Amino acid sequence: MSLQSAKNIVDAIDKSRFDVVLLGIDKQGQWHVSDASNYLLNADDPAHIALRPSATSLAQVPGKHEHQLIDAQNGQPLPTVDVIFPIVHGTLGEDGSLQGMLRVANLPFVGSDVSGFSSLYGQRCHQTSATRCRAEHCAIYYPDARQSSQH
Repeated sequence: MSLQSAKNIVDAIDKSRFDVVLLGIDKQGQWHVSDASNYLLNADDPAHIALRPSATSLAQVPGKHEHQLIDAQNGQPLPTVDVIFPIVHGTLGEDGSLQGMLRVANLPFVGSDVSGFSSLYGQRCHQTSATRCRAEHCAIYYPDARQSSQH
């Protein structure tokens, strides 16, 4: 789902006005940089879409350095990042963890800040729906219901 969301955003960006650099995070947590024209496998098949393996792994340099992201193999910096679109679904993408890491690394990003995510997706929210958790936090009555993740 994250890859499909990223594809939709990349497709919508005017590439004649903006240089798009794709930073992908694989399931092991390794960061990769990819070209905007060739970063997905099975791009037109949402059921089988996948991040194309990249030869360029990234390392993050926290703080207020000119270059916060470097090529992990040769130490060369990536160009300065203007803004990151953190399009990551799931626990580490929606609980504020990624936003916290971006904040510590001094990398600008769009969307809610750490506090916005952490207040919505606290420990209790992992056991119930986010809507119910937020409603209870605001002292709004919410009837018992079943949650289903089946489509």
